[in-house]
Amino acid sequence: MIRQYASLRWKLTFLVVLASTFAVCLAAAGFTWLDIQRFWGHTGAEVGAVGDIVADQVGPAITLGDRSAAKDVLASLRADAVIRQAELYDGRGVVFATMRQEASAPLTRPKDGIHRTNNGLIVAKPVMAGGERIGTLVLTAGIPRIGAILSQYLQGLRSFCFSV
Repeated sequence: MIRQYASLRWKLTFLVVLASTFAVCLAAAGFTWLDIQRFWGHTGAEVGAVGDIVADQVGPAITLGDRSAAKDVLASLRADAVIRQAELYDGRGVVFATMRQEASAPLTRPKDGIHRTNNGLIVAKPVMAGGERIGTLVLTAGIPRIGAILSQYLQGLRSFCFSV
């Protein structure tokens, strides 16, 4: 009789552990999805605001045909860890200046607005001068991969468990 209770206790313990593990995995997946959605929104707003500022700064460079000044303005974006690439097109759609954090292929000029890709976000902003469109600024921002987010969760869990 005692063996039956011990066997039953182990089975119940196994079921509780299995259900708890499933619940933790489900919660981690939900939080990961929520973090990615929040990051998309936050990154879009942040890169859009940076794009507005930079589009105002590069207008005079396009007007004067000063590629060096435009490259200098775009080079200032290297300080932003999220922005991987910036391209400035003149009014004819020809690349005027670029900045790339890593080796990557040039973009084709997208329509104005925020566009999602598999591994990032592309923000295209008009460059205006005197009420006239003189060019387009295109910024590419990266987002973390799901594996990177899960790794951060595990690091947080590890530090929590060892600090207690």
